[in-house]
Amino acid sequence: MTQGIGPYQIRRVTLRTVGSRENSDALEVLVPENLSVADMKHCLAVYLGAEIALSGNEKLAEKGVIMAMKGEEVVPAVVIVSGVSSLQTLQNKTLQWDPALVPLEKPSPASPTLTKEQARAIQVRLFERYQDLNFQNAITAIKNKHPDTESFEHRQELKRLVREVQRDVLPGFGFSGDDKGVEEMLEQMVRFMNDPEIRLNAEEINSCLGLKRVDANMHNPDQYMTKKLVLKIQHSLRDGFKDPDFQKEVAELQEQFSGREYLNALRKSALKVQVRVLPRFGFPGNQQGVLKMMTAFIPFMEDTDVMKTTIEINNLLGIKEEQERVYRPLGFQ
Repeated sequence: MTQGIGPYQIRRVTLRTVGSRENSDALEVLVPENLSVADMKHCLAVYLGAEIALSGNEKLAEKGVIMAMKGEEVVPAVVIVSGVSSLQTLQNKTLQWDPALVPLEKPSPASPTLTKEQARAIQVRLFERYQDLNFQNAITAIKNKHPDTESFEHRQELKRLVREVQRDVLPGFGFSGDDKGVEEMLEQMVRFMNDPEIRLNAEEINSCLGLKRVDANMHNPDQYMTKKLVLKIQHSLRDGFKDPDFQKEVAELQEQFSGREYLNALRKSALKVQVRVLPRFGFPGNQQGVLKMMTAFIPFMEDTDVMKTTIEINNLLGIKEEQERVYRPLGFQ
C-alpha cells in the first residue's frame, strides 16, 4: 500500500474498527509525525464516506465504549475507528493526510417539491419574461432563420433561448440555475398538467413561444422532455424488450428474415411493447406515438447515457451495427 505523506517526518499507525483486534481488518498506515486527531478524522471520514469517531483506548472500545479524543491531540500508535464495520475501502488507496488535499464534498441541496400554487407562480413569472419585447424579437429571428417550427434546428435554438430565461428565473423558486435545475422543474411541472388552470397557463406560454397547444391527454409531452425522462422511457422499453416471450419472438424473426425484411418485421413486434409503455409517458400508444417519441428524443441522442441505453436496446432487438442507419427511422429509439 502507498501513502502520500508530503514533506513530513513519518511514523506508523494501526487503524482498527471496533472488535477487529484479532482479525485481518486492522490496517497499518504511514502518517506525518505530528498528525492531529482532527486532521485524521477529517480525511478518514472523506475516504470512508461516513460519520466516524476516533478513539485511542482499545480496552474501552472492546467494551463498546468509544472515548473520543480531542481534535488537537496527536494521533496515537493505535486508533479505533467507530462508525464503519470495515476499513477495506482504504486498501490500496493513496492516502493523503492534509485536509486541504482531501476536501469534503458539499451535498447538493435538495430540489423543492412544487405545490400547485408554486407551479402556477413559476408559469406566471416565465410568461412575463417570454412576453418581453426583446425576447419576442429573438423568437421572430429564429422563425425567420428556420421557418419550419418542427425542424430540429428551430427547436434547438428556441430551447437555448428559453433556457436562458429559465436559468434566470428558477433560483427564485429554489431550483439551481443550471440545466439540472431546469430539468428538475420540468419533471415536477408535468405532474400538474392535467390541472385545468395549469394546462391553460401552459397553453398561453406555448402560444407565446410559438409552440403547439397542450391537449388534455398530454399528447405533446416532448415540450417537457428531459434527459431523466428520456432514460425512464428507454429503461421501460428495455425492460419490455427483455421479456422472455419477446426475446423468443426476436429469435424466430432472425431465423425467418434478414436485412430490411427483418427490420420491417421487428418494427411490428416492437410496437407490441411500445403501445404498452408510451401511454404511461403521455405519448399515443401507436406508431404515431413512436414517431412523436423519436422526435422528442432527438436533442438527447448525443448524450452518453442515452446512447448507452440505445445500444442496450439495439442488442435486445438484434440490431447489428451496420443496420443502425436503416434502424433509426423505424421508431425503436
